[in-house]
Amino acid sequence: MVLQKYYDRRWDLYLPSTKFLEEWKEEARKTRMPLSSWVFSTVEASRAGQGDPSINVDHDLQTLREENRRLRRELEGVTKDREQQRAALFKLKNEIFLKDQLVGVGEFDERLVTALKSGGSWPPREILAELQIDQRDADAIQIVTRQLQILQDLGLVQDSPRGWRWIK
Repeated sequence: MVLQKYYDRRWDLYLPSTKFLEEWKEEARKTRMPLSSWVFSTVEASRAGQGDPSINVDHDLQTLREENRRLRRELEGVTKDREQQRAALFKLKNEIFLKDQLVGVGEFDERLVTALKSGGSWPPREILAELQIDQRDADAIQIVTRQLQILQDLGLVQDSPRGWRWIK
């Protein structure tokens, strides 16, 4: 029974089902508030615009879309830089194969040898794709071609109409 001093502030609320009442009680319990205080604060927050889910969702969605576009542009830039650095590193590691006369110490690209040893025939385009080399990078293509020719001279690979394959 409600105390006499609260009669002028009292209001009865009928919910659609007892399930709603239990859910509201649980929410109030989570916030460590009495149910009446929780209902009051929730309604006041809604009146202040804090609780209008459509406004918050729209704003959050717009914010997330803007952040997604920004991160996508940033990722594209980082990916492009990484590819350029990878290409430059490949050329630096294998610059000996760009010279007319092989003078000095060099190593065959490990990824190239591993790919060829894995079996099958490797067409030039697939080799470049495996090594992640841009097909427009003439120096990198020259390095790979020179390595393949040297491996062929050593009797380790063979060029066929289907592509390059490991024979030893």
